[in-house]
Amino acid sequence: MKRFSWGILAGLTALAIAPQAMAATGWCQNTGNGGAPFQDSFSFIESFTNPSQNQAGMEFSRLYHWSTGGTYKAKCDCDNASGVTYFKATVPG
Repeated sequence: MKRFSWGILAGLTALAIAPQAMAATGWCQNTGNGGAPFQDSFSFIESFTNPSQNQAGMEFSRLYHWSTGGTYKAKCDCDNASGVTYFKATVPG
């Protein structure tokens, strides 16, 4: 029984320290601005000059336009298996 217990303990220890068991969470934290939360603002105002557009059921694609042109510094809890990771936000429509 003692030998069996040591075998289980050794197996669990091997699983606990195996690289695949140490997966990263993917959590990112702001490192710019003293670590304060990143806040951004952009205009969400659209003017309509055609009175026929003022009716129920009208759909407008892409009423918003935003591009801050700035950067966001963050440190992420991720592995270096693929090197640098780039993120891009796209808006459908």
